[in-house]
Amino acid sequence: MFFSLAIISAKDLALSTSSVPRMLGIFWFNAHEIGFGACVAQIFRIHMFTAMESAVLLAMAFDRYVAICAPLHYTTILTVSVLSGIGLGIALSAVMLTLPMIYLIHCLPFCDAHIIAHTYCEHMGIAKLACANV
Repeated sequence: MFFSLAIISAKDLALSTSSVPRMLGIFWFNAHEIGFGACVAQIFRIHMFTAMESAVLLAMAFDRYVAICAPLHYTTILTVSVLSGIGLGIALSAVMLTLPMIYLIHCLPFCDAHIIAHTYCEHMGIAKLACANV
């Protein structure tokens, strides 16, 4: 359980660091422009950490299931290697779920207008800027 809570706290910290610096740049320095690569990286980080949150909650539910249904075998079922595998599976599944969306955005052709009316880059905001039929 503490392993899952540590992953959730690290994920929350990483999620806030993917969008807050951009907002502070807009509010403090009046820097309203962001490069396309930085925007795509921000989208990737936001969606990846959001996907990780649901997977961590699923892992926490499995942890509680094992603790309730097999309390005497808890330490033999959930060893350090199993917990490490679950953590690696959480990270890989989040990356694999996010990569197709980022790839499809990166392949779109863009015209002149590159202004998004939000404080962060979002998938549909960038898709609406494309010249192609989305």
